[in-house]
Amino acid sequence: MALEPYYDRIAWSENDPGDYDARDIISMMTCFDIDSFPPNGDTHPVIAYEKKAEVIRRFKADFENSGGAGYKKFRPILKDILALYDTIGIEFRQMRNSRVAMVAH
Repeated sequence: MALEPYYDRIAWSENDPGDYDARDIISMMTCFDIDSFPPNGDTHPVIAYEKKAEVIRRFKADFENSGGAGYKKFRPILKDILALYDTIGIEFRQMRNSRVAMVAH
């Protein structure tokens, strides 16, 4: 990841400067954790946005127990996860704004 152009824009520690918070990136990866949250299961990764401390605890435990295997599996798709997150943010804002404009008329 250090070779990626956005690496220097990530705040790796609390109060570090950066456009992206490492905790948010971990939360995004948690959303795709189908081992913990199977697609056909009854649990969903709501901790990704409700309980950041729990996400960090799980991330830390993963590294302590398995050398980070649970999160390292996201390396090949991390760029896609980040792009999807940005795309949803941009397109949702555009859709919301267009619908608000329609209602206002």
